Amino acid sequence: MKLSFGWCKTACEIRIKVTNTSRYDIAWVGGTCRLRVNGRYVGKGTVYLGPIKRGHSRSSTCNVVDSRLKEAWWDYENGDADFRTYATVKAIPHYRYRR
Repeated sequence: MKLSFGWCKTACEIRIKVTNTSRYDIAWVGGTCRLRVNGRYVGKGTVYLGPIKRGHSRSSTCNVVDSRLKEAWWDYENGDADFRTYATVKAIPHYRYRR
């Protein structure tokens, strides 16, 4: 799983790429993403990737929109704090087995 960030001001876009390395097709992948700025929790969002065939990958975005994110951005613009982002994603795969 790879994470990268888009624009973060009033909403933060987290780009997610998941590669299926198993021998089976995945029926769907979904989960949640949590965003921290300077070690402080600022919001969460949901992510849905859909089905992934074996050996393939899919990309999606997880959007975090929260008033705590906006407050952290204002602190950064005022020079009171840095804007170091750290995100975690918990994705739950559901496998479809072929016989």
